[in-house]
Amino acid sequence: MNDESKTLMEILNAVAPSLREIPIQLKGTKMDIINERATTHGLYKNTAAWSQSIKDMFRGSPNWHHMNDGQKEALEMIAVKLARLLNGDPQFPDHWDDLAGYGTLGSNSIERAPDMASLEQAIASPSNI
Repeated sequence: MNDESKTLMEILNAVAPSLREIPIQLKGTKMDIINERATTHGLYKNTAAWSQSIKDMFRGSPNWHHMNDGQKEALEMIAVKLARLLNGDPQFPDHWDDLAGYGTLGSNSIERAPDMASLEQAIASPSNI
C-alpha cells in the first residue's frame, strides 16, 4: 500500500471507524481485502490466537505423533476453520464446507491396508498362479 492509501485509511479509521463501505480509492487494495475478510473470518489477531490455541491442543494430544503429515495438516487447517467460525461469521457456508473438505483430506491420507475382499480376490485370481 502506498503512503497516500495508508494515510487515507488512517484518517478513515479515525473519523469513521464504523464505515461499512470501503471508499472507491481503496477498492482492490490489500486493506480492502483484509477489511472484507474481517466480516466473515473475524479480526486476524483474534482468529490467529484461537487457531494457535486449538493447534497447541492438537499437538499436545497422545495421538499427534501417530499421525502422518496429511492428517496433521488437515487437523491444523480444521483449527483455522474452527477459529474463523468462532470469531467471524458462523453463517458463512465456506467455513463449514472447508471443515468437511479437510476432514475428507485427512481421511484420504490414511494409509489403509487392502480390505479382505480385495485380498481374497487377488489370491483367487488366475493371474497370480
